[in-house]
Amino acid sequence: MLHFIQGDGPADTAVPSPVIEDSPREIPDQEVTNRYCTELFLKGRDMDPVKIRQMLEPLGDSVLVGGNTEKIHVHLHTQDPAEAAERLRPFGTITRQKIDDMKRQYEARYQRRARIALVTDSSCDLPEEILDEYQIHLIPLNLAFGENVYLDKLSIRSRRFYELLDEEPVFPTTSQPSVKQIEILYRDLAASYDSIISVHLSDALSGTCNTARQAAARVSEAKISVIDSKTLSTSLGLIVLNAAREIMNGSPHDEVVRKIGTWTQKVKILVSVRTLKYMVRGGRVSPLKGKIAGWLNLKPIVSLDAEGRSALTGKAFSTRSNLQKILRMVSELNAKHRVLCYAIGHANAPDEAAAFAEQIRGILGFLPGYTMEIAPVIGVHAGVGALSVSVMTE
Repeated sequence: MLHFIQGDGPADTAVPSPVIEDSPREIPDQEVTNRYCTELFLKGRDMDPVKIRQMLEPLGDSVLVGGNTEKIHVHLHTQDPAEAAERLRPFGTITRQKIDDMKRQYEARYQRRARIALVTDSSCDLPEEILDEYQIHLIPLNLAFGENVYLDKLSIRSRRFYELLDEEPVFPTTSQPSVKQIEILYRDLAASYDSIISVHLSDALSGTCNTARQAAARVSEAKISVIDSKTLSTSLGLIVLNAAREIMNGSPHDEVVRKIGTWTQKVKILVSVRTLKYMVRGGRVSPLKGKIAGWLNLKPIVSLDAEGRSALTGKAFSTRSNLQKILRMVSELNAKHRVLCYAIGHANAPDEAAAFAEQIRGILGFLPGYTMEIAPVIGVHAGVGALSVSVMTE
């Protein structure tokens, strides 16, 4: 290469085009053991790369630490990126992260279970076992406590997030993924799947769906449908779960897209907020209104309207009364349009969520599809102790 640049390279520099054969892919002997290829970028003072590498080695393999005392780039393959990020916090500020799900990449290339790739974002609350069963691809949203940056559901656990929510003086901010990040995912999937369906949280609440549209426009060689669910959290989870089942059953692309459009009109989420403190800190509610609500012990019930915007659907003066109102709303919905399935979400309140699920079971006569802790990007505004129910009707 150097000789060529200097002008004394060989005259014949033509390179024959590679021949790509249409043959089955050879499956590697071993599957992925440490699921997440994790890269973390730190800045600080007097950091010790050797000490950091030794600290990270028990968490996985392929551990590489480069840099100096002020800037360090960490790479490792691990099952637990959140643990790696937590162990690095005392050393410096995590300014940037990149985490690839190698299990999902492996499945797309060698073990795909359907011809359509299903994509959503981390505001979609579905248990990990369901995401894995249906090979759903998850795009993480960004969370930041000051200069410390995290990837939602990957490099920060929900329980740890709620601890930091009260410990950190700076209120966390959220942001959407970049167009390039989503474009790279779409291109990778287009190489293995016939088409892609990408379902995201409400366009009225985040620019994530629009970002996905921009990314899809750059991947012109693939059939990609980007859909605004007009909802979020477990309500989005119910839509994505039903879409996954349709895809796994062999439904064609356009039919799945049509059904998703129908389901977005048949889901509803009701959230009991224990305190407005977090909405005030996040700028969603004015400090004055927050103080008045605190004096009155006001507990709002938050939902989304038909356009996917936040809407106050009720309020009470105690958490118990709040939940009773939600139970009545669920009963009324079931009487008008039979509830087909539902899911329970909670913000660091597992016992309360279990009791709430039993109460709803008493009304509807069947258990929830699942109960889970809501994503940090949702909990940042709902706050610790929030409970939600999402229903899908006929």
